[in-house]
Amino acid sequence: MRTERGIIRAAALTLAAGAVALPVASAHAATVACGQVVTADVKLAADLNCSGSALTIGAGGVTVDLNGHTITGDGTGQGIGIQGANPNSILTKTTVRNGGISNFGTAIATGFAQDVRLSRLDLNQNGSGTGLSMDIGARDVRVDRSVVRNSGYAVSDHDGTGLTITRSQILGGTVSLVNSLGSTTISRTHLAQAIVHTQQSNNILLDHDTLTRASVDSIFSFGLTVRDSQISGAAYGVDFATDRDVLITNNVFTQNWVGVRNAPPPGGLDTLRATISKNLFTGNGAAGVWLEGRNGGTAAGNYKVVRNTFHDNGHQAGGLTDAFGNAVNDGLHIDTNGPSGVEVTRDHTDHNADYGIEIQPGSAIDGGGNTSTGDPNGCLGVVCS
Repeated sequence: MRTERGIIRAAALTLAAGAVALPVASAHAATVACGQVVTADVKLAADLNCSGSALTIGAGGVTVDLNGHTITGDGTGQGIGIQGANPNSILTKTTVRNGGISNFGTAIATGFAQDVRLSRLDLNQNGSGTGLSMDIGARDVRVDRSVVRNSGYAVSDHDGTGLTITRSQILGGTVSLVNSLGSTTISRTHLAQAIVHTQQSNNILLDHDTLTRASVDSIFSFGLTVRDSQISGAAYGVDFATDRDVLITNNVFTQNWVGVRNAPPPGGLDTLRATISKNLFTGNGAAGVWLEGRNGGTAAGNYKVVRNTFHDNGHQAGGLTDAFGNAVNDGLHIDTNGPSGVEVTRDHTDHNADYGIEIQPGSAIDGGGNTSTGDPNGCLGVVCS
């Protein structure tokens, strides 16, 4: 007869040989009630319909697996709250995954929570409310393979730190980044009829995204990068003002009214260090790029417009004019009064409606190597071959 010790020893030897694994405990589907505080892993067994708030995660290390089900609200409260009590009581390593959250004031709310993972979710706010909110103390929130749809605010990151959205869809609403102090990354994500708005925020990266009738609007922010993305069908694809360290590179801007605009407050172009490089601007109604000296103001800072291609822009300008009364219907259009600090180098323009490059004479630095083909008026303000 084998002893208990002998059974345990035999099991250990079997595992060491790699033949058979011992069973591992896992969360079973469970009935969950509206208003419940969840302090251990849970997997939903059925859909949940709630008035007011639905679930609150009340401990760190907890996973809520929706198991393909949907939590539906009455337009108020929170679908799932992930919120510690105060800075000394921060929830860590929480996960919500695999299902839908619909029709709450806020689908998922985070605050005083760190290392939050939101995966394979469908957040549908039925035309209003917020999909995901990050408030004070929310840090390192990652969203992947999810859809946020029909929201007033798809994402509201006000005073949070460290947001990543990857391989997801944002269908309607605003991604609002206000006083977002850490890095924000939106990558390999499709945004449709949406706005990414940044204000007094740091280190925002859009990387390999597709924006359809969607735009980026930035003001008073530091470190905005838009790269390797496709931006189409917006009024202004990227619109920035009073920022610092802006990089817009390797993108395709097509069928916007204006691909990239800098329209600062009165006084001129006051972003400090901006580079627009290696982009293709094609078929934009008024201009590929418009750097606007508001009220004829001068431009400050250091701007580089380098190695871009401007093709077939300006043919549907709609009567747009600059501060000097000149039509904005070109590949690249710059209107400032006096030296601007804008360097224009090695850009290629062809078949734009008016000028390939139109710059107030004497206001930009001609870095050389610019070319114009098939533009009715060639270039003004720089020499094009």
